[in-house]
Amino acid sequence: MVTNTTRMSNKAGGSAGVGEIKIRIEGIYDTRTMQFLKRSGVEHYSFDMRPRSFNFLQQHRFFEIVERHFAADYYFYLRYEGEKDFVIKKMLDDIAEKGILSRESFLLEFSDNQQAEYYESLGHPFLWHYQEGDEAKLHELLPLVNFRGLVFSQRFFQEAHRLGRWYSLLNQLLSGMGVGPLGRDSARPTVVLTSDWNFSHNFYRLLNSPYFSDHVDQHDKHDKHDQHGQALGVDIFSLPIDSSVEVCYRNVDFYKLDHELKLVPKELVSTTYAPYSS
Repeated sequence: MVTNTTRMSNKAGGSAGVGEIKIRIEGIYDTRTMQFLKRSGVEHYSFDMRPRSFNFLQQHRFFEIVERHFAADYYFYLRYEGEKDFVIKKMLDDIAEKGILSRESFLLEFSDNQQAEYYESLGHPFLWHYQEGDEAKLHELLPLVNFRGLVFSQRFFQEAHRLGRWYSLLNQLLSGMGVGPLGRDSARPTVVLTSDWNFSHNFYRLLNSPYFSDHVDQHDKHDKHDQHGQALGVDIFSLPIDSSVEVCYRNVDFYKLDHELKLVPKELVSTTYAPYSS
């Protein structure tokens, strides 16, 4: 098995910047939404390739979006779950053949529990969704040369925070990669936190709780975004295209989406969103 002793940095998969949190929008399924998010200043985009998902995106639609809207400073994520390896390899081959995306501009993302050899055989950098009790599987993935980081659910984060285990757990899980403590090593894996819109709006109050404030005080940072990123230990805050921002099924309401983006606490992220105009 190839180990991670010579891991290379990956533009899409490396830390978003020490302490700096980026917004990612997940579940994009049309070019109109992509165009709106581009104007709003979003740079990280996730596409759901799971056939059973409400936000499932067919391969030809993905390429249509990429061909119209990709830019050098954008980062794409392709989410799979329980997919046959040859299907993903075919997608990777098609991406390479079209030459639109570089290897550094997109990551695979998995919310399943395959053998480590499965992920390694794909030969492309990936993120993996962590759940309670997955410690053994994580330790199998940590040495892989293409392992780039973890995705945590809102529910997992809330429970870990309630128990006061968030930092100790992250440091315990990521120490297997031989990097420094959270917030002190720019080479550490990416940490993504998925959230619904309501949770994101109330998140600033959580950051001001003594549990997180103590971690902010430990860092000599002057930028408020860096402080909160250090306190949280998260690089990317991932928000969904769902019924909260849709008129009806798979039909985004851009006024709602604009409103929800503006409610994300300014203290949490570094992006300034442009106003929406029809």
